[in-house]
Amino acid sequence: MTFSAGLTVLAQISSLVNVFGEAAMNDFGYAVAVDSAGNIIVTGTTESFGAGLDDVFVTKYSPSKVQLWSVTWGGGGSDQGYSVAVDPTDNIMVAGQTYSFGARAKHPLIMTMND
Repeated sequence: MTFSAGLTVLAQISSLVNVFGEAAMNDFGYAVAVDSAGNIIVTGTTESFGAGLDDVFVTKYSPSKVQLWSVTWGGGGSDQGYSVAVDPTDNIMVAGQTYSFGARAKHPLIMTMND
């Protein structure tokens, strides 16, 4: 699929619907990546789980859309994961921001993980 701006969709994810968190909380998925096995990785921010005001979450789904695992990261402040990428060896990298760590200000956040 190609859009008029010349962007090409590399993978189409159909029918992935998952309710994450609690209805009264603010939980947002901001980015999606696909690894070499076709697993789907989602990152964002959650108020429903974690340690602080809101925390980064990373969730991994199988190609058949079964949740494999989900983790949260953060401290007492506000932490968000805004983008996710997967390297050639399937390490997961998340970029975002944190108010939990540092000198009382917003700081860039870069996380790497593998499973």
